[in-house]
Amino acid sequence: MTRWEQLIGEHAGVLRDVFCHAAATAHIENGDRFAPDDLGDDARIYGITTSNSARFLAARDIEARDLAGVAVCEHGLVWWVEIERTPLAPVRIYFYKAPPDATRIHELRLDDAEVKRQLSRSNARQLDLFNRSGAPGHPDLLNLIIVHYGDPVAGPGKVEVGAPYIDGNQMIWEWYEHFDQLDAQAGSLPEISALGDDDDVFEGLRLVEPLDAAQEPRGITPPTARSAFKDVEMRDDLADGDPDEGTGRESS
Repeated sequence: MTRWEQLIGEHAGVLRDVFCHAAATAHIENGDRFAPDDLGDDARIYGITTSNSARFLAARDIEARDLAGVAVCEHGLVWWVEIERTPLAPVRIYFYKAPPDATRIHELRLDDAEVKRQLSRSNARQLDLFNRSGAPGHPDLLNLIIVHYGDPVAGPGKVEVGAPYIDGNQMIWEWYEHFDQLDAQAGSLPEISALGDDDDVFEGLRLVEPLDAAQEPRGITPPTARSAFKDVEMRDDLADGDPDEGTGRESS
């Protein structure tokens, strides 16, 4: 059993999949829209947008699953997921993108002063108490950081998780482990679909394929597509009914 599984408990597998999927999707989507020549995008912009997208996607997935004792939290610019473990102390999970060209978790730089204070106040104190007690094993540092790697050219990279603490001006990792290793070994990393490709059903609308010349009934001209997609046309079955019905809008 990994340290992650020991600390998180019953939701460890689900949350691991959520964070890995969110990181991979964020890198793919932001890599697709990365435009250094047209918009002046650079590594800093890519890092900000990818980090923000990964958190947004993870939050949306966690909230949709409605996991007992799991809450998405924000305070100012600080974002984390909190895991209740009654009667044990809760665990906080922070989610960051690694710096450009970083290859190790030790190269993570934290700009969030509030997170640094939390690591110093909680993790460092926990480690100090543990060392004073002389207890065997490892201390339970309860502020974890998930780090995802990647760039707009190569796409998503590895994901790691660990428990750092602050010693003076240094961030030291008491433990860390590969977060996506099991999926990678099993070849079961989730397929990433483009954002917006979902299963929503639009009532009253159907896709109509235009007939080719061989299928065309005599005297009937196939409809002309009114969009850039020439192979299909969107037709409204409710055109003769309530104009607001099936559109998702309430009539005023």
